[in-house]
Amino acid sequence: MAIDNFNLNHPLSKNQAITSIDPAQITYGKAQKIVNMSMKLLYCVDNAHIYKTTVFQNCHIPIDSIILKFFRLNSSYVWSNLTPDKYREVQDEC
Repeated sequence: MAIDNFNLNHPLSKNQAITSIDPAQITYGKAQKIVNMSMKLLYCVDNAHIYKTTVFQNCHIPIDSIILKFFRLNSSYVWSNLTPDKYREVQDEC
């Protein structure tokens, strides 16, 4: 199985991988990217319409360099380094 091969060849065990993440290095922008990309993937599955009035109404546009360019937003924005205030500012501008 592919996942078994990955786990055998990955240098960190699941426990080490989780504890090796420094929470101080996780920015608001990175956390939001994980949430919003999870929403995007969920939206692609069958019966996604059942989440429209629950999960999806609380989601934001996933911010990345393509979205920033599309909306011609401030080029100083870096999605992975957004603070909560800058994140809200970008969402409002989109």
